[in-house]
Amino acid sequence: MKRVICNLAVFGVVIVCVGLADLPGHPSKTNSVQASVISVPMDLEPGDQYRLVFLTFDRRYADSSNIEVYNGFVSNVAAMSVLGDLNTTWKAIGSTAMVDARTNTGTDPFVSVGVPIYRLDGVRIANNNADLWDGELLAPIITYETGLHPTGSPEVWTGTTVDGAAHVSESLGNASTHRVRIGWSAASGWTWINSGARDYGYLFRFYAISDVLTVVPEPTTAAMLGIGINGVVLIALSRNHVRRRR
Repeated sequence: MKRVICNLAVFGVVIVCVGLADLPGHPSKTNSVQASVISVPMDLEPGDQYRLVFLTFDRRYADSSNIEVYNGFVSNVAAMSVLGDLNTTWKAIGSTAMVDARTNTGTDPFVSVGVPIYRLDGVRIANNNADLWDGELLAPIITYETGLHPTGSPEVWTGTTVDGAAHVSESLGNASTHRVRIGWSAASGWTWINSGARDYGYLFRFYAISDVLTVVPEPTTAAMLGIGINGVVLIALSRNHVRRRR
């Protein structure tokens, strides 16, 4: 059975579905090479919910104290890759002095249980929100938006402590000392999010996480055939009605 990805807009009551085979293979603007991106993990069934996470190929400074600057950055990165066809929102896994990463991303375990989180190669990195912030991932976040894996362990701006809260003195845009917390992308232990600090003038990458997505089955061949037959019948009836009026 072929499966599609579905993004539900709660207030707009909009359902947008994109089949895996329908995703165009245009490359990211930041990387001319495109690997296979798995947007629907194979261990899920129709009705299951999940989120996707990736490491940005592009890099930027960490000199802004406005979290929306970083959300906009990762959203633009996603939009310029095949992920742009998923019609979901993307947030940076990062903290400013005013906004914790777990709040920015909607992954606060004290607020909601959450859903499984996957890399773009189909590997699960956390079972839920609590698992994301317990100090150890199931697997490191080492997949770019293009589906490729980095070489080495690129440094990542986070401004965040192991539990998803903003670092008290080294959050994103720290204007006092200009030092911001970083993570190591190849790590699955607590250093994935909090491994040290660097001057915010360096160019490092960011982690990005999607909104909640839902797996739905694609309409069956029989259903599609029925829709087609009904359409033909309606057209025929309409033409007969026109002829009688003449």
